[in-house]
Amino acid sequence: MLAASGRAAESDILAGPAIAEKNKTLDFAAAELARYLKAITGEECAIAVGAGGGGPAAVRLAVDRGLAEDEYRIRRAGAAVKIAGGSPRGCLFGAYRFLHALGCRWPLPGVDSELVPRRKSIGWPGPEIRSRPAVAHRGLMWIPTAYDRDLLDLIDYLAKNGYNFVTICGGPAPPDYLPKLDEAVRARDMGVEWGGHLLPGYLPRSEFAAHPDYFRMEKGRRTASLNMCPSSPEAAELIARKSLADWERLRTLPRLEMLHLWPDDLLGGGWCDCPLCKGLSPSDQSLKIVNAVAGRLPLGQTALAHLSYHDTLTPPKRIKPHANVRLFYAPRERCYRHAMGECEANRRYLALLESQVKLFPNQPEVMEYYQDMVLFRQMPLPLHPVIGRDVKAYRAAGVERITSLAFQRFSDWAYGANYYVLGKALWRGDASPEDIEEYCQALYGPAAGAMKQYFDRLFELCGTAMETCGYEGFADLRYPLEQPFDADHAADLAPLVAEDRLDEIEKLLTDAQAAAAEPYRTRIGQQAILWKVARLETRAMYCTMTAGERMKEFRAGRLSEADRRETVAMIREAIDNINAAGEILVSAPEPLRGLHIARGGGNAEDRFRGYVDRPQKWLKELEGLK
Repeated sequence: MLAASGRAAESDILAGPAIAEKNKTLDFAAAELARYLKAITGEECAIAVGAGGGGPAAVRLAVDRGLAEDEYRIRRAGAAVKIAGGSPRGCLFGAYRFLHALGCRWPLPGVDSELVPRRKSIGWPGPEIRSRPAVAHRGLMWIPTAYDRDLLDLIDYLAKNGYNFVTICGGPAPPDYLPKLDEAVRARDMGVEWGGHLLPGYLPRSEFAAHPDYFRMEKGRRTASLNMCPSSPEAAELIARKSLADWERLRTLPRLEMLHLWPDDLLGGGWCDCPLCKGLSPSDQSLKIVNAVAGRLPLGQTALAHLSYHDTLTPPKRIKPHANVRLFYAPRERCYRHAMGECEANRRYLALLESQVKLFPNQPEVMEYYQDMVLFRQMPLPLHPVIGRDVKAYRAAGVERITSLAFQRFSDWAYGANYYVLGKALWRGDASPEDIEEYCQALYGPAAGAMKQYFDRLFELCGTAMETCGYEGFADLRYPLEQPFDADHAADLAPLVAEDRLDEIEKLLTDAQAAAAEPYRTRIGQQAILWKVARLETRAMYCTMTAGERMKEFRAGRLSEADRRETVAMIREAIDNINAAGEILVSAPEPLRGLHIARGGGNAEDRFRGYVDRPQKWLKELEGLK
């Protein structure tokens, strides 16, 4: 085993050095204050670090160990403003809160969207503030197409909005990028999680000829496809050794908190039915693999994630977690029209989570999908009415870590409101209507009221399109489900996709854009591109659901000729809308859509081919074509 000897010496190889450079974060907090206060007042402002000394200062930063780690306290202390934090990171959060009180806002990653007011002085504008986060670990999961400025901008944004860790869902960064990443997270004392669906890749398929027993069995025969055999210690040893080469490159990061070695991303199948594994549920098999690898990696303070997702959402029954293994719960099948626990589907997923937390009490983590362009068919879906209530439910279930999946620039463009509202909800522990209002004020200025109305209406429309509370099993609404709930879902959506209702929403945008000055006009115009996608997609979804129901009548010989013609027209509208929405997306400026959406790329091709595959087959069936 990799850690069989020299265990003490190796114990921190993945955890990295202890959090010792507290002064670096304090110095960074002081530099951030000095930079922004100069931008606000036009003058240099003296910032002192430490409880006393340093001469006269406008702001003093100091660590107060009587406060919780991320907690801060801001008050007047003589002629200065004193910001105390329970740690250097708490001081940094306090510094940003002070700047927020002065009018600074950071609604999206990148300097182009930040709001920095001009003031004559920086006198503390209000009473003493003492604040601590409701959720201890607050993060965002980022899926890279490339390692570039985007990730550094995101890390900067996260710290400014109260987040304290980032998860990078992909392979390790190139060696020349790691120093930039290290500097960014070290200055902000930010935790890092790393990995993804990497487990099968660390078991080379070339081993199958000599060692078929490393691989899973299916119907009595070993196969090199998909996951390993969880009962093979040799396979676990090989995976640990292969993965360690990647994880060692990350050991300089000051807070490498969790590694993700997830099994294959599929619903059903991919598991082993050999005599030793037979009878183990998918959850048991997945946990057994992770346990075996965890026991062979010198993890130190770093944890390994057990992915609870798709067919591993149910709790394992026969396998107990290794001490270094944490729950990573990803309820992708949930309903986004309703908050967690507030509809049939979400009550089921909340109950599954609660049963898992009992087995994994050590910092259980939930990964949400508030910025998942794939799940939401690239539709803009603002979730400000749901996110805060979700956080409240997750806290009540005993969850200590919450993150949400994001796709680089596209998620900034389409789901920026969700970034902002989530950060506020994680700190507060609940919802507040002020969060979406503040976001709109920062990005859209005088048009904030109209844009808030637009986001409210957009949630009603797209949230209803994405409801899954009446479907059975995994409800992927990119594709027709042909389930009984289709009829109810179509009925819910029908009044919202009527042309007059869609025109009302569009008028909110066009009127706001016409009345706005720059940069607000351009920002509203960017949302107008996404609105065209939402309008086309929601109509396509309604037509597809209705046509799916009518196909049952057609196959039973009960569909009239008039209804057959109407159904053909509906299917053609759905296909045309899906393709038109795709063209809008791939034609959008690259700085908005990013590289996850590109002509000929994976997500775009799935839309142009996968979304329309079954409707095209229905069309042939209705028209008597082969």
